[in-house]
Amino acid sequence: MDFLIKPLEETVFSFEDITALLHAAFLERLNQGLCFTTSRMSASDFQKSAEGGTVLVAFIPETSVLLGTGMIHLRKDETGVCYADLEHKGVLPSVKRIGVGSALEKELQLIGASKGAQYLVSDTAIKARSSIRFHLNNGYFKWLFVSFPSTDYYSVVFRKQVSSNMRPDNLPLITFHYYLSFIRTILTKKKDGSRRKWISLIRK
Repeated sequence: MDFLIKPLEETVFSFEDITALLHAAFLERLNQGLCFTTSRMSASDFQKSAEGGTVLVAFIPETSVLLGTGMIHLRKDETGVCYADLEHKGVLPSVKRIGVGSALEKELQLIGASKGAQYLVSDTAIKARSSIRFHLNNGYFKWLFVSFPSTDYYSVVFRKQVSSNMRPDNLPLITFHYYLSFIRTILTKKKDGSRRKWISLIRK
């Protein structure tokens, strides 16, 4: 299948079109009992989250059929290093596994690198196995195990270095970092991001 990838503003698609696609793309996760923030966003929510970022869309030019989307924001970490946050990535269920998601991912990563990001981050639910495989297959590694207050599940934050100016990642150290965050999060937080009771008792 031939398709194009362009920034949203260079196409005929609207934020309503994007959110409709994302709702369809994340229906599989809802059926798993995973209520992703993306799956319940309105068009205005998505438009607000897109401010300051870049939204890409994949589509068939002849028919203007929307196939997939992804968003990227440049941010700075606690040390002042620039990184790219990739989020709201979704593909129409009927065209999964034909390369649309990988092509979008590649373009998003290129944008991040070209704008000076030292590394990329992306997250997904720990039970979203196909999404975890997708990230690992696209060069990410597990960086953090977290519990966001806006979700009802534990999540994995992935990271990928894209700058040759940074010292190469130390895989054993990264693995240790991930499992340390896993233990810390499981012990201190519930799936919805709230603190466990014993933490509250200690703080009294």
